[in-house]
Amino acid sequence: MDIPASHSKIIEDEETGERHPLREYRSVTLQDDDNDDDPTTTSNKKRNQLRCLLIRDRHTDKAALSTTVCPAGQLHDGPDWPGRAHLLEHLLFLGSDEFPNENDLSHWLTQQGGNSNAYTDLELTCYYMDCRTAALDGTLQRWAAALRQPLLSETVVEREIMAVDSEHAKNKPEDTWRTYQLSKTILATTVTTTTTTTQIKGTNGNNNSNDINNGTMIHPYGQFGSGCLASLLPEATETTTTENTTPGDAAIPITTTAVDTSEGGDDDTNKNMDRPKQARISALRQAVWDFWDRHYLASNITVTVLSSHSLDEQEAMVRQHFRTLLKERRTSSQPKNATIPTIPPLLPLVSEGSCRCVEFVPIRPVYTLELHWPMRETASLYQEKPTRVLSHLLGDEGPGSLLHVLRHEQPWVQELSADDGSRSTSSFGLMILQLELTQAGWHHVQDIVALVYAYLRLLSSSSSSTSSSSSNAAVTLPPHIYQEMKLMGDMHFEFLGIPSSAVDAVSALSVEMHHVTNPHHYLSGTYKFMAPELNQAMLQSEFLQHLIPEHMIMIVGAPEYGNNNNNNDDDDDDAKKEWQTAPWYGTQYRVTQVDPHIVATWKDLDQHPDPMVRELATHLHLPHPNEFLPSDFSLVELPKEIMTQFFSPKTTTTKKKIKQQASKSAAEETPPVCIQNDEVIQLWYKPDTEFSMPKVNIFLSFPVHGAAAGDGDSCTNPLAVETMLWTEWQNEVSNIFAYAASMAGLFGEWVANPKRATIELHVSGYSHKAALFCKRLLETTVGSSRNVTTATATATTRNSPETAKGDDDDDDDHEEKTVGNDVDDEPTILDEELWDRLVQKLRDQYHSFLMSQVYQHGIFCLDQCLEAVPTPRTIHERLEELNRITIQDLVRFHQQYFLTSRGIQIMVHGNLTPNEAKELGQAIPEILRKQEASVSKDETAEAMAAPPSRTTTARTLQQRIVQLPPETNFVYQGKAWNEENTNHCTVQYFPFGVVDLATNASLSLLRHLISERAFNQLRTQEQLGYVVHSQLKTSGDHVKALLLLVQGEAQDPVHMDRRMRHFWHTVRAQLVAMPTEEFETNRQALYESFMERKKNLLQESSAHWILITNQTFHFTRIAEIAQFVQTRTKQDVLRLLDKCILYGSSLTIQMFGQGVEIPATTKTTTTTTTGTDETTAATTANDDGSPTNTTAKSVLVSDPVEFGRVQSLYPLPPCVPVNVVQLD
Repeated sequence: MDIPASHSKIIEDEETGERHPLREYRSVTLQDDDNDDDPTTTSNKKRNQLRCLLIRDRHTDKAALSTTVCPAGQLHDGPDWPGRAHLLEHLLFLGSDEFPNENDLSHWLTQQGGNSNAYTDLELTCYYMDCRTAALDGTLQRWAAALRQPLLSETVVEREIMAVDSEHAKNKPEDTWRTYQLSKTILATTVTTTTTTTQIKGTNGNNNSNDINNGTMIHPYGQFGSGCLASLLPEATETTTTENTTPGDAAIPITTTAVDTSEGGDDDTNKNMDRPKQARISALRQAVWDFWDRHYLASNITVTVLSSHSLDEQEAMVRQHFRTLLKERRTSSQPKNATIPTIPPLLPLVSEGSCRCVEFVPIRPVYTLELHWPMRETASLYQEKPTRVLSHLLGDEGPGSLLHVLRHEQPWVQELSADDGSRSTSSFGLMILQLELTQAGWHHVQDIVALVYAYLRLLSSSSSSTSSSSSNAAVTLPPHIYQEMKLMGDMHFEFLGIPSSAVDAVSALSVEMHHVTNPHHYLSGTYKFMAPELNQAMLQSEFLQHLIPEHMIMIVGAPEYGNNNNNNDDDDDDAKKEWQTAPWYGTQYRVTQVDPHIVATWKDLDQHPDPMVRELATHLHLPHPNEFLPSDFSLVELPKEIMTQFFSPKTTTTKKKIKQQASKSAAEETPPVCIQNDEVIQLWYKPDTEFSMPKVNIFLSFPVHGAAAGDGDSCTNPLAVETMLWTEWQNEVSNIFAYAASMAGLFGEWVANPKRATIELHVSGYSHKAALFCKRLLETTVGSSRNVTTATATATTRNSPETAKGDDDDDDDHEEKTVGNDVDDEPTILDEELWDRLVQKLRDQYHSFLMSQVYQHGIFCLDQCLEAVPTPRTIHERLEELNRITIQDLVRFHQQYFLTSRGIQIMVHGNLTPNEAKELGQAIPEILRKQEASVSKDETAEAMAAPPSRTTTARTLQQRIVQLPPETNFVYQGKAWNEENTNHCTVQYFPFGVVDLATNASLSLLRHLISERAFNQLRTQEQLGYVVHSQLKTSGDHVKALLLLVQGEAQDPVHMDRRMRHFWHTVRAQLVAMPTEEFETNRQALYESFMERKKNLLQESSAHWILITNQTFHFTRIAEIAQFVQTRTKQDVLRLLDKCILYGSSLTIQMFGQGVEIPATTKTTTTTTTGTDETTAATTANDDGSPTNTTAKSVLVSDPVEFGRVQSLYPLPPCVPVNVVQLD
């Protein structure tokens, strides 16, 4: 069945003149016709249908494929095999009966310029991949074979368990994963006694951890879904057992031999030592096989294919390869009448009992609050989307919203988001409200929750202000709320365009096919509100009446909970013992029931003892009509003289031809042109020649004059922290109206770029009101100094962690604060409360980085070694600088550096005319001059009176990159900053220097050839770690290098380094033996990837903007490199590998996780003036004893900061002149 796509652009074939839609769609259902005449299979025939969605996109450069299997997620693991579905997701990529080589699929995709990935969700598993268009048939063949009969050998299972375990090790120190599992476990646990606390028991790593103190896990939602070694291979304690998987799976007898370790035992006893483990692996392999056999049926699978092939060609390929999935499996262990157990809803199971509060110790030093309410399933309501309306209102950030009151009228909340879909399934739904708190907000958690329920009462009934939501209350939402959402849904679907990649499109659609019953809604179901108006009675009865304290769990995280064992506030020893260690992630937590008196104040705010909270509730109101909704979607008319600049001669006649212009490859793209260049602004312009969308991107870059200071070739940026603070301030000032604009598809954000010493403003979205929105952002920003200069006289205290708001002594100050009657139109004033919150937010960001993944620390240290520019260099130095900055410093920064900006770079790309772009360019300096004149001389003198915290001189900041001396292997060994993280990381950096385009092509081809091989060797085969990554790294704007990175828990960084060094020799031998045909196939795949069209306007704008801000203006660089790729030979690649990797210089970063000490290294005690220590440690020797470079010396880097400051530097690239084009 062909699906009409009214939103698809119509294009014209330049050769035949025929007009076609850019994209066409077809829904296909495959059935097993062989059983049509067999009456006994009538009931099974429906089960053996496979649904497919085929998409023809005439301009796509790649083909993409996605398969979603549902039900087949974490909820279906069964209690005995936590992580089984996730393990199968890994294994499905590792061979099939038809293609038994484990890496056949990944090797094939790499050859064909593609990639693959997958994820396991609560009730489904989604796989997706892409490839060259010509390789679609081969990809479909290999993937269908994997679905039909995966290899699932015990050897592969045993090895891939370690990959799953390594993935879990990566996730363990992440608060997101810890709170996710904790919330699931608590929500799926029922309380069976009247005690005041409930606690989870269980030993960390015990897969049978379903026993709950004073309660029982009653729903599979609480199971551990991602899996790890301990959950998939638990210790075998019985000599003979029968392990059952989920009901209906085959019973697997396991017989093990008890080992007699006493003196005089059987001499053959040692031969049986591995039998228990092997029996468990066999049992696990069988359990995974049973899961695949039961869940991976054609009736549970949806397939989405996107390609430039015709729909008939796609259908023929899909029928040929996927039809075999409909056949009955001869090896099936399932009974013919076996059914998949139905997952029950959550709501009735957790509706009894009081509200529970879960307190936990976070890894990152941040304060968080999450509120979870179980709901009915919402998948069947996709046409009305009632919970999206609720999440839209709860997550509102405009005047009168929860966030506005909690952030601007009291400094309690930094960020707020409402989520109604990420954990929803076909059986149940969840509404989740997530808040990032300030320290002061943590002291007022109960007041925050009270205001949440006050806002919910606004949604229930305007007349029920003092009572809880009632099923008899009538919802009185203003009609404009639903109608605006309906309008924007229609707009987003109409002007959807192409996602960032074909694989993004197919993966989303294959999942959507399980939620949408009507094939005509596959495309629009996610976006469009199809009901003419909101069913408010249903919204009340089905959802709002369940958003009550009795159904809620609240999860609070605070660093202070880390002192729970020595908490002086808990005089009761029993209270101290409440803290438990959660299974799987080791999270420290406790569960208590909220005091009924507190719950009563949530349900009836008149009972709240604090008049300030009651007053705050009166300031809550629903959103006003959105002034930013666009209404003009017409495309601009361009004069013929201008069209010739951006269109080929065949398409320069009419506006109609503009709409028909095909999306171009990299070689055909026309670059933006500079239409103004003076000392104040440099204005670049390009119309939308590719996508025919009523959208525009406006990017501005303001240099922070005077931010560069230094002498010689060593430049620094002492204003980096002020730049970050300033952008946080301005984004908050403008959010009072910018959030409403974002709801209307118009986005604006200030972005700091400390390395370039610039501040950028990005505006993107529908073009109708984009220029006006951009001006309003600028006017609000420059006007913010008027709302801060009055505060500078009294703002004299400096910031430090000790003076941050939120201590108990400050509570009275918050309570006595006067709250105005109407703050909707009041500007945001930079007072001490806002200042403290901004500083805490930036401080939390720095601390969060210290708690991030170890590989991020490794790349950070690498950049410290390589970049001779930014100070403060380390995160700790930035934290010290943050504590020294005052409000006066920020005011001075605003007036001295931003308001006097010169050399502003602007790019206007999209649905605006050159004259409109020029008008905007002229308005920007005028706005700055108005504000500069509006600040009185006395105010300016006052702002400048205090001496600055550092000295600055007027100089343009330039990025300089370290040039390693020849034939030297530098090694830096450091400790990961997160004390909870047991992962290690090794980063190898091989510099190639400033290269010409031909060498760049060879380097790109080398990286392409080693990418899949590195993953297969270092992760799949050797299991060094879950994260294995290679990339072509550009430092500064012109220095190229190859980077190889591994992160894992099983091996220390020194061992990783040795195996990675050995890999380079292995891959060289593989390249030498590579057949010419295979090399040419890889080369063609890389060429085509370089020549790929941009997928949307923002993608194209971003590519142009990078080249404008780095001032290279080399817009045809990618296309030129692509041409050189076609001429590269295997010898070119091997010469580059030998010269720069096997026998060149390198810099290795070895980051040691917790539990492993940095090894003592034999070294000469002389510390050089280059921040290094000469060492004789064989850190670069291969495991077989052969050195990687017999002539290179090893040097230990003792201080990465000092190393980067004193090394030789690569020369700066030459200045590129800019030609101004007149577009009149």
